[in-house]
Amino acid sequence: MLGPPRPQGNGPALTTPTSRGPLGVFATIGPLVLTNVLWFRSIHRIGANKATLAANLQPFVAAVLAVILLSEPLSWLQVAGGVLIAVGILAVRRRPRSRPVVLESEP
Repeated sequence: MLGPPRPQGNGPALTTPTSRGPLGVFATIGPLVLTNVLWFRSIHRIGANKATLAANLQPFVAAVLAVILLSEPLSWLQVAGGVLIAVGILAVRRRPRSRPVVLESEP
């Protein structure tokens, strides 16, 4: 039983050579090309520091979209992770207090 698997039943296979081309193009352009173009535009527009902070939000946004679009349950661990992400972003974005510069005079 070596070789590619054969379709079961009398009907045609789910993917035919003519249907794989457009699906392959769609699957390549969306995730690979479009996301990279948008990512590098955001880096150019808002800077690398802020773009990196936005990248840290991806797991939280994915969990929220899974709850909204797919009706997935949200566990306490995911909520705790979202809170930790928010605390980390706020800690990094907080500007340090400026201290007055004291110049010492030489004797």
